[in-house]
Amino acid sequence: MNHHLLSALLTLLLILSAAGLRFHELGTWSFAGDELFTYYETRIWTGEIQAEELNKPSVGNYYDSDTMRLEDSQLARLPRLIPVAYAVHWLNYRLFGTDEFGARVLMAIIGSLNVGLVFLLARPLFGILGASVLAVFVLFCPEHLFNSQNVRMYALTYLLISVVWLLGGHITQNRSVRAAFWIGPCAILLVLCHSLGGLIWGGLLLGLAVDYVISRRTNEEKKHPKLLFSLIFLWSLILLGIAFWHILPLGAGWNTDRTWGYSPIHTLMAVVARIGWPIFLMSLVGGAYALFRIRELSNAYWSSVLLGSIGACLILPLVVTFYPWYSFLLTFPFFVLAARLVGQIRLLPGERESFVTVGFNGFVLIIAAALLNMPGTLSYYRDGNRLDFRSAYQYIAEHTQDGDGVICPFIGLAEYYLPDRYPIFPLRSQRKGQYIQETIEQASEKRLWIVCHSHRGGLENEMLCWLTDHAVLEAKFGRKRLDHIDNDVYVFLFDPEKTTGRPREP
Repeated sequence: MNHHLLSALLTLLLILSAAGLRFHELGTWSFAGDELFTYYETRIWTGEIQAEELNKPSVGNYYDSDTMRLEDSQLARLPRLIPVAYAVHWLNYRLFGTDEFGARVLMAIIGSLNVGLVFLLARPLFGILGASVLAVFVLFCPEHLFNSQNVRMYALTYLLISVVWLLGGHITQNRSVRAAFWIGPCAILLVLCHSLGGLIWGGLLLGLAVDYVISRRTNEEKKHPKLLFSLIFLWSLILLGIAFWHILPLGAGWNTDRTWGYSPIHTLMAVVARIGWPIFLMSLVGGAYALFRIRELSNAYWSSVLLGSIGACLILPLVVTFYPWYSFLLTFPFFVLAARLVGQIRLLPGERESFVTVGFNGFVLIIAAALLNMPGTLSYYRDGNRLDFRSAYQYIAEHTQDGDGVICPFIGLAEYYLPDRYPIFPLRSQRKGQYIQETIEQASEKRLWIVCHSHRGGLENEMLCWLTDHAVLEAKFGRKRLDHIDNDVYVFLFDPEKTTGRPREP
């Protein structure tokens, strides 16, 4: 059996394994707020929802202040800013539906294909062992699993990011004009799928520039074809034009009024949390090894890419309001450097790698790589890193009475899961206790169900004090995770016949 057939079989095995993990319990998770907003945003992109309809609280309230013009809403701008993402979502809804399973199918397919594509592109660069380890890192990564089971643009973005980085490796290692040709369309799709994808192109140019300087100083035999330079320059001009005439006008002022931005150290720690400490430490060793032997082919590219990613973690939060999920943009180079380190292990000095010579020891290393993040993977499948709003609203539906109302975050989720149209009021993110009190005083409903959630530190103090004094905890939904986050959803009931609703005395 030749190596091409073996490589194809291994690729198929990786894709099927990834599909098994990504389709496992795909429809069992409750929708998250972002997933439902993706549905609204897609309908805006297709023209099914007009600007004036953004007045609907379940659509507009989550994103914008009350004083912002509706046509300037980020909810309306986002589909125009990244149309490729919403074209894919539209296709998914048309092919597979909008329920909790169907809405996630295409992202699960994309995430599965991503694993096989990583192996195919990485094998000529890092050998069979290194490429297998890299694919296994992605296969079992909890963050990649989550994005592949989530109705958002992140699975597609990650696929494009991995392709761009690996094609850059082909350019530096093989001086591949074909890679230079395909890297441009992939980068354009990337920035039209996630506007911060332009950072990847900046990091790519940094890596290519460092590689060029190092290779010239070492009088490397392989020259840089002029066509290769011309293609990179052409793609850079096109991406620069997209940035100035498309991204900047639509992205102006993005998230400037938000308070959840990460600090530099927290951003770096978010990256570490998403890839795991073992892989992070291995990547640092791999980066140090590449720097120590920087004159060897492609080491300058990958070491500068890793340093650039670490620098981006420290600089970006000072420039933009950096959302926690954005850190996935920076994780792939860490996987690469860790996998390259493993791939540089040889069974016998000077022996050429093949499927045979990788043998038992290589198989053990691949299994070990799969086990590095297994606690995070198991923790993911315990509750999917999801807040179980569905169970909370099903509980309310089973216990509600005529005239009841609901106070909750993500109003669209309440409207989606509650079978009847109860009066629903938004739970704002700041001064929650005071806002609940004001809502109760204005509402005419006999009783009010209060839905809230927590992550690490439990409920906010102000919220907890008010609820303890004025409401009764009816139900709690969530399971203990193996890592540091508990995703709990609480259902409280305020009954005016049993409590005065007076605010808590200081």
